[in-house]
Amino acid sequence: MTAPVAAPKSASNFQELETYLRNDHGHGKIVQCLRKLLNVVCSDKGPEDTYRAYLERHHGSTLELVLKKKWRLPHEDLDSKTPENMDITLLYALFKILVEVKNDFRKTTKFMKKLTAVRKVGNDLLHLKISMKDLKLYDEVAPKMAELLDEAKKLYPSSITEIISIGKEIQHDIKCGFSPGGRDLAYNCYWVATKGRQIVNQRFQEYAKEDLLFDAGCVERLAVFHQLEVTSEEEEKNELTLEQLFVSLKERIAIVSGVVGAGKTTLLMYLMLQFSGPQSAIPNHLQCFEIVVFIQCRDRYNKNLKEVVEEHFGALCADMTAEDILLTLQQLRVLFLIDGFDELNEVSSAVLHELLDKTWHQGSRILITTCPQAVEDLKNLLRNKCKVSEEYKILQISELRKQLDFIEKYGLYLTKSSDAALAMRERFSSLNPKLQSLFTQPILLLYFCSIYKETPEKIDHWRSLNDLSMDRFELQKIVMKRKLSDKGVNDPDLLIDKILRVIGKWALEFLACNHVTFTCADILILKEPCSDKIKAHTSVVEVGTEVFLNIMLVVEKSPSGTRDTTYSFPHKSVQETVAANYVVRKMMLTEDTLQEILGVEPTKNAR
Repeated sequence: MTAPVAAPKSASNFQELETYLRNDHGHGKIVQCLRKLLNVVCSDKGPEDTYRAYLERHHGSTLELVLKKKWRLPHEDLDSKTPENMDITLLYALFKILVEVKNDFRKTTKFMKKLTAVRKVGNDLLHLKISMKDLKLYDEVAPKMAELLDEAKKLYPSSITEIISIGKEIQHDIKCGFSPGGRDLAYNCYWVATKGRQIVNQRFQEYAKEDLLFDAGCVERLAVFHQLEVTSEEEEKNELTLEQLFVSLKERIAIVSGVVGAGKTTLLMYLMLQFSGPQSAIPNHLQCFEIVVFIQCRDRYNKNLKEVVEEHFGALCADMTAEDILLTLQQLRVLFLIDGFDELNEVSSAVLHELLDKTWHQGSRILITTCPQAVEDLKNLLRNKCKVSEEYKILQISELRKQLDFIEKYGLYLTKSSDAALAMRERFSSLNPKLQSLFTQPILLLYFCSIYKETPEKIDHWRSLNDLSMDRFELQKIVMKRKLSDKGVNDPDLLIDKILRVIGKWALEFLACNHVTFTCADILILKEPCSDKIKAHTSVVEVGTEVFLNIMLVVEKSPSGTRDTTYSFPHKSVQETVAANYVVRKMMLTEDTLQEILGVEPTKNAR
């Protein structure tokens, strides 16, 4: 599939953008009609047949070599069953191949001549240097398509009713496409692509800094970002960079899967920061999009796309209604970044369904991240929505060189010293190779950096990742104890243990219903038992629950001010560890069974 063309960078006024949108509309109508005409030409193709299988049936043999040598067309381009995602170049090539392969004695010379003329208009409309100067190109769409359809009627008289219908549709759409209503839409497109983009980009810049775990400090995301590589489901041996992923993407929806801590959310934030930077710094694979929309499946506030828009575009909603912005987004090339399908809840589920039910611009793309165990559920959802997708998997950081580069980069920000960062790198390099090989996820490498900074002596005792997990949890206690050092608390270790059990029980209850974000009401439920434990432990000093909760939880305020503050653990793995600690402590201190602690019904065979 040819990459969608970017809007002109010089589109600084409404009239220029209107011309661009009108030409884009004309190109879209050509592609839409050619796809329908292809169905007429291939009326004997079964719905489950790929175009390659259909051509080979008529040709009588495999076409793989012929496609490459004679028509210079990769056979994979014809592996689709419908023309839904075919661009004008592939459609033209397919018509040309069909004429030769089917060879059913129809006189196709005039048809191909008219088709070539249509293709030229379509390509010129996409070529900004041509289309922005030749303002009459749009007016050629309807007559050129009419001439092509007249020839099609002669070749396929049995489908004349369908061909006439295609002709009426394009005449109507071209005539009405830029009526006063069309100009209003173009005006809205201008505002969303300019002021709306500015608002969104400012919001994305809030992700520029990352607060590290365990109160370790703050880093610049772009400065420490580790360039993740992915592999496609079909070609697992091929490693792709992020840029190559976008280039290789043929379908409109991409699934990017990775285990907890693989860097899925970080990857999306990196894309947002790249897109929201200076125009000259935006990489080529993102320049084809006019705006980026970020949706978190962990969100429990926005109940539909209208509310997502209000949250996303903020001040723009004072000039345009959320409904108008939604309608406008359907005309623009949008990159939708959907984070954490595996964290989908009853609220965000409605948003995702609405997103998939709408028709977006053919140049729009949807990138959805998820954990591996939820991939099949996501594929089933997409199949039920009749959506085609491609799957990519985030590769592990298995090379020692890449692990060391990651550690040194973060170590520099953690220690503020190049010598200390180098020492951190060397310490990891001296680990047992079998232990090194287990640090394949960014989150694990980051845990190593944090533990090395605070308690480097513990690393000498590591034999497995379980040792790392235990020391990571101990590090949380160390940070809490440091916060209590000037409060005059007697036996702070005991108080911390009690508070962590309260937080662990609370974390477990929310994990059970797949909630990883918390509302103000959820936090109040947690604060009450924490406060009770504090009061019962000491009556001499006043210690607020914030001393503990500010260490354990991350606060995210609404950028637009349209909703309450949201809370979450800094990473899902932290929530899982805190919950696991509660379960272990409960089993040690009580006779409750695991099923009773987890709140699940025991199986019939359980003893």
